[in-house]
Amino acid sequence: MGKVTELAMTEMVSTGILVCRKREGLIKSLERHTRTPEILVALEGDSLICMAKPESVVSTNRLEGIQAFHVRQGEALVMHVGTWHWAPVPVNREKPSFSGFCFGNRGKDLEIRELPILLR
Repeated sequence: MGKVTELAMTEMVSTGILVCRKREGLIKSLERHTRTPEILVALEGDSLICMAKPESVVSTNRLEGIQAFHVRQGEALVMHVGTWHWAPVPVNREKPSFSGFCFGNRGKDLEIRELPILLR
């Protein structure tokens, strides 16, 4: 088994199963974890996830550097501390859902920002 990444976790982390159903592809908010990385492993289905670098400006009147990434079933994402993101949007029409295993600090380090425009 090859090493994918090394994580320095200094705080308690939580794990969970994320299930996303097919929905309109609108992104109204972005979130980030300010002290811990987050990992998402695509267990079932493909999805699109919008992300921006930690240093990107995300505010009610400005948004910069956001990109959409296609995550295929079986792939994993390791987000750096502070990476802006939102829940994945499933892309498979035959099986319109996405499930993933994620872990990170789901509590005190969460920051959420409403977006100035809706992203499609």
